[in-house]
Amino acid sequence: MELNELKKSNEKKESEEMQKVNIIAGTKLIDGVNINGVTYAPVRELSELLGKKVEWDQKTSTVTLK
Repeated sequence: MELNELKKSNEKKESEEMQKVNIIAGTKLIDGVNINGVTYAPVRELSELLGKKVEWDQKTSTVTLK
């Protein structure tokens, strides 16, 4: 799900609780979001910290880490 779709789906569900969170990955601080107790983090930032390459397939809306 793309970020814009996530935002739209969250706007539709007013009962959901959404808050910004800070994620510490090694020595880096990454912005994330917590929605109803589930933390979401940006895949690209976390993957690059792990030394992985991120590929996006627009056709299938799939992220692949290599």
